[in-house]
Order: sequence, then C-alpha cells, then structure tokens
Amino acid sequence: MNPIPVFTVRRRRRPTAHRKPRGGMSAIELVMTTALMFPSIVFFAFLGVRALRVLFTLIGTMIGSPLL
Repeated sequence: MNPIPVFTVRRRRRPTAHRKPRGGMSAIELVMTTALMFPSIVFFAFLGVRALRVLFTLIGTMIGSPLL
C-alpha cells in the first residue's frame, strides 16, 4: 500500500473539429436554411401586402359610401 496519495490530473478533452457547435446552427446551415426559406418569405410578404391593400380598399369604400 502506498502511503502517499497520488492525484492524477484529469485533462479536458478538446472538442473535435467535425462536431457541430452545441448552441445554434453552423454558418453553412444558417445560409442553406435562409436560402430555402427566402422564396416562401417573399411570397407570404407579397400575399400580406395584397391582403392589406384589399382591406384598406374596403375600408375606403365604406367610408366614402353614401350609406354611412
């Protein structure tokens, strides 16, 4: 039995380069996701603008109508 306790130093493992970062997406994933979502974002923005134009046109005709 060894009377002097020997403490071993635990070394931290370095994260390997091929692993994904834990928090969030990597840069290439962000670029690819944005590129895939961009057409749908533009399309729904276009639909939103059209819906607002119709809404404001209806409100304008209601305000300008002689029935009110």
